[in-house]
Amino acid sequence: MKRSKMLILIIVVLLIANIATLMMLYNAGKKPSQRQGGRMKEYLKQEVGFDQAQMLRYDSMYQLHQQAMKNLMKDSRKGINEAYQQLAENGFTDSALDQAAQTLSVKQQQAQKMMLKHLGDIRAVCNEQQVQHYDSTIYKVFQKRSRKGSQKN
Repeated sequence: MKRSKMLILIIVVLLIANIATLMMLYNAGKKPSQRQGGRMKEYLKQEVGFDQAQMLRYDSMYQLHQQAMKNLMKDSRKGINEAYQQLAENGFTDSALDQAAQTLSVKQQQAQKMMLKHLGDIRAVCNEQQVQHYDSTIYKVFQKRSRKGSQKN
């Protein structure tokens, strides 16, 4: 019984993570400085010191990354629906819960890998001096987002 509750909790957490990711995609209508891409762009210009050519490369990479993430989220929504249908068809048994959790976690892992690869691709645009600064400060971009979110609560 405890195992079932734990698996349901995992499914709920993954669902919330997927919803949060989708919300980020729907924020595309906001001003660039309000979106993650805008904060990253500002960080790369101000903190890392990207020049115009590097910013053009970043913009191109960002567009490709956003399109890939949209496609993954679309596929993920389809996978979520299928996992829930399968879960209901199998009567929410332990094995059905395991399978649903596995299916959902694979999609979440793909999204995380895609994001981390994108950060590595950005790093590859840096020159030697910028790489050192990027490596030691990139976490700040994500800390700012976390702090802003916690201030709203």
